[in-house]
Parts: sequence; structure tokens; C-alpha cells
Amino acid sequence: MINFFLDALSANEQLFCAFYSLDDTKEIIAYRMLAVLSNIEINRVKGFKYKSQYELESLENAYKTLEKYSTRIILKDLTEIDNIEALEAEIDELYTKSNGNLMVFIDGLHNLEIPFDIGSIREENIKRANMIKKIIDLYNIPLFTTTELRKPKVQMLIIP
Repeated sequence: MINFFLDALSANEQLFCAFYSLDDTKEIIAYRMLAVLSNIEINRVKGFKYKSQYELESLENAYKTLEKYSTRIILKDLTEIDNIEALEAEIDELYTKSNGNLMVFIDGLHNLEIPFDIGSIREENIKRANMIKKIIDLYNIPLFTTTELRKPKVQMLIIP
């Protein structure tokens, strides 16, 4: 999803892109962006372990690219956006700020809290998906997301 996010920014200089990471911290996402842009493994980017002058220059260029995008990037994590109401309010504000030229990415949608007490995981996922669809329909924006598909826990009966 990071590649798609960066490609969208590169392809359209008027586009604002919001990335909500509900799995990882925004620092980890920033390292991933630098790794993608520099073509250096993320562990080496995080550990400042470069093997050559070429890699150092690649990382410097990646920083410059992110700096160029900085006025059009919104990057938040679960500490800043943790429920659907906060997400919708944020998108409303960004939609206005960007004059409707907005693309949204949500990584880890299953971690976004919804204001309903629902019995099953399936019902919760359906409700969450419908709420996201409502946002897409309301603002007419592209919104991409990842999620985990979880199965209910099965209790095993152990016979002695």
C-alpha cells in the first residue's frame, strides 16, 4: 500500500494523500516510505546501516522526495485516529483543505473502533465496511484499505 500511496503522490502534484496506519506507528510507516523510495531494506534504513555511497545518496534523495511531498501528505496512526467518528471528521476537514482532490489510505481497518456493540466479528466487519462506504459516497473520493480477516476462536474439547 505504501508503493501505491507514493505513486499517487508522484503522478498528481495537486493530490493530497492521507495515510492512516492503524497497525504500525507513523514512524514505522515513514521508514517504509524511505525504504521504498531509496530501494534500501527497511531494517538498514532504520539502523542507519548503509553499504555504499550510492545507498547514502539514494536515501538522501528519498528524504528530499518526502520533503517535496510534505505539504500534501497526512500521516497518522492509532494514537491520533482510533474511531470512525474521528476519521470521518478528519476526512471532512482534509476534503475541504484539498478542494476535493483527496485520496485516503487506511492500513489495518479492523483496528478502527465503531460505536456499536455488535455480537459477531462478521457483523462488526460489515458495519465497519458500510461506514467506510458511506464516507466514500459522501465525499466521492478514492479510499483504499487493508484489513485482517479473522475467524472466531474455536474452543477445543479435550477428552482425558
